[in-house]
Amino acid sequence: MPKISDDDKKLMKECKGDISSEDEGEHDKPKGKHFCGAACLFEKSNMMKDGSVDQDAFKKEILARYPDNMHPTVTSAIEKCVPKANSIAKDMGNVESEGQKCNPAPLITMACTYTTIQNTCPEDLKVKSDECDKRRAKCKEISKKFD
Repeated sequence: MPKISDDDKKLMKECKGDISSEDEGEHDKPKGKHFCGAACLFEKSNMMKDGSVDQDAFKKEILARYPDNMHPTVTSAIEKCVPKANSIAKDMGNVESEGQKCNPAPLITMACTYTTIQNTCPEDLKVKSDECDKRRAKCKEISKKFD
């Protein structure tokens, strides 16, 4: 799991961005507030450029959160997911939430990147536990949407 700093938590609060859900089942059906929370985070973190996720900025931000031995896996996921997410978001159009229209690319990027990392993590780096096994199984299911 990537590190979440106090600054990240503050930014999430500013963005009304509880983009992780308390209800595990909600990850399959994100709501407008999740899209808008992620869009706010990406904007405030300067990870957007011309209405799309800036791959270089996202990569820099995300790699800083992972140990060096995970960088090849994370880089591969980012290189797959950012262009795919930007394309899906362009086709999808903005998502509306509470009278606000938000770019879906950031949330799609986050979901794709996280699930891809979970699915491609080298065996020797995986945490072995029932909880992690369940999470990886869920990630495999979700990642089919990005293939």
